[in-house]
Amino acid sequence: MARANRTGVRGLYKDADGRYRIDLRWKDSSGAPQRHKERLPPGTTAGAARLRAQAVLTGALGGTLTRRDASQPAKLSQAFKQYLEWVETNRPKAHKQRTSIAKVWAETVGDVPIERLDATLLETYKSKRKAKRTAPATINKGLMVVKHMCGLAARSEWGWMDRERAAVIREVAMLEEPPGRQRPIKPKELDAILAAFRRQDSRFARRVVQADLLSGCRLGELLSLRVTDVDLRGKVIDLSSTKQNRNHQIAITPPLVAVLKEALAESKGGFVFVNRHGKPYTVDGFSKHFARVAERAGTPDITFHDLRRHVGTLLINAGERLEVVSKLLGHSNVAVTQRSYAHLTTEATRAAFDRLASFAPVLPPGNANASRKRKKTA
Repeated sequence: MARANRTGVRGLYKDADGRYRIDLRWKDSSGAPQRHKERLPPGTTAGAARLRAQAVLTGALGGTLTRRDASQPAKLSQAFKQYLEWVETNRPKAHKQRTSIAKVWAETVGDVPIERLDATLLETYKSKRKAKRTAPATINKGLMVVKHMCGLAARSEWGWMDRERAAVIREVAMLEEPPGRQRPIKPKELDAILAAFRRQDSRFARRVVQADLLSGCRLGELLSLRVTDVDLRGKVIDLSSTKQNRNHQIAITPPLVAVLKEALAESKGGFVFVNRHGKPYTVDGFSKHFARVAERAGTPDITFHDLRRHVGTLLINAGERLEVVSKLLGHSNVAVTQRSYAHLTTEATRAAFDRLASFAPVLPPGNANASRKRKKTA
């Protein structure tokens, strides 16, 4: 018999997380014991849960409930759909990116039957993406999403993935990623980029570039910045849409005040930085525009994110403490900052060696004659 519940439908109950589950046991016409387990998506209402449980019960008693009924995913696309519903509820800021990754999976391996979602399929995905010269980091993101989806499906008992298969999938090796990009911007290159952005057709984008050089923000943080996030009187920017999904504040300096006032004067909506049509930028669209301007400036291999790295490099070279740089850049911890800038042979490091030399004790000069005498006696 199914466990006791207060829902009024046999086999339906709520778990400790408040999610509805169906755990129905019965015997078929031949007397063989059967069991149906299902965990309903987050946000399922009590009425919808009862309707689903009643349909399962009717199918079980009527002999029409198969091991996987129509509600269970039969294809990879259906599994992704169920997973993305969970992401939208529990990790909404990751929904857009993971939707794009799901699309790439469909384009790479096709809408295969759900039974084929195993370690072999992940290896196929890796090889096909590598054949297209996709960056290892990008391939690894796709692998991590599917590993998370399979583990979640197994733990949540969605019915199409068991724990054993999920464990094997999680063991699929990730690709080795090259060291982080180590491209410092030379002063002449920065001057050339800023000069290229002074053209009339780039004045809107120029403000984003200037704001980044004065704040060290990520591109997504600047483009999602809303008018209500900027407090010019209190001289602070409250970033509520950060990469780590935590609040991060930026101090507004006098040069940044001038940039923000100029942007706010032409902002017609809720966003601070808009394009020439008064619409907010997209990260992809702005990145492409920056690439065109950088090529026009004769620095085609410099990306917008290199500006953020440039800010961190300047601060470290100026001798600023790593903890302060980490907080300013909005890193989750100092270890991230240390890893990101470990390649730098900075002026601050050289200055530290100079200070170390000044602290070192002065050793008395060696007696060259005594040394020669010892050699003779030997």
